[in-house]
Amino acid sequence: ESYVFRVQAVNIFGLSEESQESSPIAVEPALATPSAPYGITMLSCDGSSMTLAWKSPKHCGGSKVNAYYIDKRDADTLVWKEVNLAAVTERICTVDNLTEGIFYEFRIQAGNLAGVGLPSAPSAPMKCDAWTMEQPGTTEIVAGVDEENGDVFLSFEACEICETSKFVWSKNYKPIGDCPRATVSAKGRT
Repeated sequence: ESYVFRVQAVNIFGLSEESQESSPIAVEPALATPSAPYGITMLSCDGSSMTLAWKSPKHCGGSKVNAYYIDKRDADTLVWKEVNLAAVTERICTVDNLTEGIFYEFRIQAGNLAGVGLPSAPSAPMKCDAWTMEQPGTTEIVAGVDEENGDVFLSFEACEICETSKFVWSKNYKPIGDCPRATVSAKGRT
């Protein structure tokens, strides 16, 4: 919106006449760079690449976050290297050309119209090991971000399913039970 202002002075004798009107002044949001993303998580690894996801900055700076920049380093070094020169627009990225058996750390910066914010805290060291899983009768697991609520998800669709079929998600080969950070749902064959 645009507003016009005028001013009056006051003393013991009362109010002065009104000043001339100001020229119209448009109210614009104050812009700042976004705060750092957080919650960097590995969704999958094939031994030479890792798919990462993260949470949006808590403060967007008054402008939509439209870019993410990822850095990586070997966990035993201090030198960060850029992963992407072109901005990543989603909160998910596959980092290629990694060495199997090496631990990597990642950090992420978010950008908006005001520029690029400070980097996140380094992620926990993540080992580049291929994930292996025995799931006969299933198609490949899909990783993504839900556009409506921003949740990171893993899903797969079973080719053959019956009334007694049961989906069991596991972490470190232990079934995921009640957990405040994860929920499991089954819809039809997915």
